[in-house]
Amino acid sequence: MQLLTVLTLSVCAALTAPAEHAPRNVSMSSGAIAWRSGATVVRAMAHNQVTERIAAHSAQTGASHLIVQFDRPLTSAQRKRLADGGLRLLDGLGDHAFFASASNFDAGALGDIPFRAAIDVEPRWKIHPLLTAAEPPSWSQLPPRSSNGATPRAGDTRVVVNVLFFRDVAF
Repeated sequence: MQLLTVLTLSVCAALTAPAEHAPRNVSMSSGAIAWRSGATVVRAMAHNQVTERIAAHSAQTGASHLIVQFDRPLTSAQRKRLADGGLRLLDGLGDHAFFASASNFDAGALGDIPFRAAIDVEPRWKIHPLLTAAEPPSWSQLPPRSSNGATPRAGDTRVVVNVLFFRDVAF
């Protein structure tokens, strides 16, 4: 009986021991970003390729949104350094990926940030599949209206759509 108790305690202790943290060079990200229109697998990039791509977006005038993916979750200190370095994380996309905007980007202080990739935003990823269908859903269609009492033409369908802008877009 004592042997069984010792064996049970040993197994329980082994199962509840804290797990080792993943080594720094091992990615916790699969690279997949799920959209309503399907998934996109993002190819991993070298750290300097990621920072060069972000710097190029930062140099653009006007909107410079992109998608940035990391190998693992970021700490609060890393998020602060990103913001201080000119990379603003916007909405999360899952698998450690975010919409982001870059302005006055300074890659110099970001050597320990676990970047995985930085890619351009493809418009097809942002459009719901129902809007790309041949016929919009009936519940989104408004009745045709005529101007000056004329009969509306076939195909003059108006569709109601909600548009969400990045939260850093000023109106």
